[in-house]
Amino acid sequence: MKQYITFLSLMITLGAAAQNVGIGTVTPTNAKLVIVGSNGNAQAIFGEGQAGVSLENNDPLVGFNNYYLSGRKFMSNGYAGGISMASGTGNFLVRSYGTGSTGAAVTTSTTLLTVLQAGNVGIGNASPTLAGLVVDAKVGAINAMFGSNTSGVAIESNYPGIGFNSYYNGGRKSINTGFGSLVGQDPLTGRFYISTSSASVTGQGTTIPLYDRLVINPDGSLGVEGNTDPTAPLSFANTVGNKISLYGDATAPHYGLGIQGALMQLYTNGSNADIALGYGRSGSFTEKYRFGNSGYMNIQNGRIRFTGQLSAGNSQGIEFTNFAGTTLKGFFGQFDDNNMGFFGYPGAGWAMLFNQTTGQLNLGATRNANDVSYKLNVGGKILAEEVRVNLQANWPDYVFAKNYKLPSLSDVEKYIDKNNHLPNVPAASEIEKSGIALGQMQSKMMEKIEELTLYIIDLKKEVEVLKTKTTKQ
Repeated sequence: MKQYITFLSLMITLGAAAQNVGIGTVTPTNAKLVIVGSNGNAQAIFGEGQAGVSLENNDPLVGFNNYYLSGRKFMSNGYAGGISMASGTGNFLVRSYGTGSTGAAVTTSTTLLTVLQAGNVGIGNASPTLAGLVVDAKVGAINAMFGSNTSGVAIESNYPGIGFNSYYNGGRKSINTGFGSLVGQDPLTGRFYISTSSASVTGQGTTIPLYDRLVINPDGSLGVEGNTDPTAPLSFANTVGNKISLYGDATAPHYGLGIQGALMQLYTNGSNADIALGYGRSGSFTEKYRFGNSGYMNIQNGRIRFTGQLSAGNSQGIEFTNFAGTTLKGFFGQFDDNNMGFFGYPGAGWAMLFNQTTGQLNLGATRNANDVSYKLNVGGKILAEEVRVNLQANWPDYVFAKNYKLPSLSDVEKYIDKNNHLPNVPAASEIEKSGIALGQMQSKMMEKIEELTLYIIDLKKEVEVLKTKTTKQ
């Protein structure tokens, strides 16, 4: 024993002469304290028999409440951990060994933090090669939270998301008092969403309902205002109210688009504003159509085309109501492929038709005259202050011509006895079948009037002769 003390004193003395201390070495030149030789891997233990610290070599490690001696063991009752570096890779590790009793073997090892030689950091991930910082450790769905004692940010996995004053742990909860929101993606469907709360909540850990405000499907379809499954490039939720406001606030009139019940609205901010459609841009606009605040529509150098079907009362055209806008009064549109006209509610029906092919006009009739030379077909009476017929044929003044052969009254009598109508005048059966041509009939009537005039003149002459003879007697 005395020799051992003398040897130890010599070693300490040699080290002290150079102000370096060596334990297990006589040349502690690399540090003020150099320990060579160990019990197991432990170079030094501080606090043996209680929760202490061990310093180990090989893969250098600082153990807390544990040491290595034929296996890792607990210094005392409680939890244990360690900080080490793998000498073969240069990776830096922080481990947890769980809990145990004094001298018991460590049976579990969990890597809490890994820092690769390249500088990548893993929390709960032993090989953080995909990013500079990889966090796999989480509580609930939360991998990281910034600001737990104030309104903060939570980063979530499984359904990846970033929560603002909100996090998921058995339900969506608040980080602190106030409103919450979430930006995330459904990895199963690819749906990207932004969700917000509609009301503020009080306190940390309070249930905070979030509602999808904007959704983008993998095909690029964008849903706004709660449309969670958009099927168009841009669509809104099935709710009434303002949809797009070009400007305005909660109380002031807007320019925009809205929905009320089954009505889609395009509106301005007041009765003095019009709505115009055209091309170009706001600063250089060419107007084509204008809807005026007084109810008119103006089309610049254009026309309106109606295309539709001609069946079951669905003819294309324009429909009119009474002044109150409550009762249908009339319709102007297409009757069939060739005829267009006016339809009167409730009983007049197609009161007027115009044939675009023949130029014929029907009043009170839907059947065109068979002879296209008749341009007006009236299914009823005509009342007029004056009707003027411009004949294309000669007016019957030819009766007064010197060479006109006036039929004798006896010939006329014979013709009437045989045909029951005047010569050169249509029979009743013909008129019933084909009607009367007013101009032609007027010409024939004038022919008979002029012939009657000639007959009267002749009769007058005969009467004068008889009167002279009677006077002489």
